[in-house]
Amino acid sequence: MPRFDFAFESTWLTPLRLMGVTPERAFVVVHAGDLWVRFGPWRLRTPLSNISGTLITGPYTPWKVIGPHLSLADRGVTFGTSTRKGVCVLFPGRCPPSCRGVC
Repeated sequence: MPRFDFAFESTWLTPLRLMGVTPERAFVVVHAGDLWVRFGPWRLRTPLSNISGTLITGPYTPWKVIGPHLSLADRGVTFGTSTRKGVCVLFPGRCPPSCRGVC
């Protein structure tokens, strides 16, 4: 099963660690038709059929990206570890119930 680790910017390692987000506890797995995200204490699991797209975005300002964020503008969720660039996962409707800790 493919596992993708988050790219951590060294500047943000300590603040993220205080939120419980570490390189060991921040990754994405695509398996059996599902997307699984672990971001420290936050988790998201949704069928790939519930994803309407992804966007590579950035650069960001730190207060807009570091940590978990829900975008009301594009109905996406972002788990931020870097100000350089990232991937936003888009949903066709509301964020799935499994990511309510983020949304």
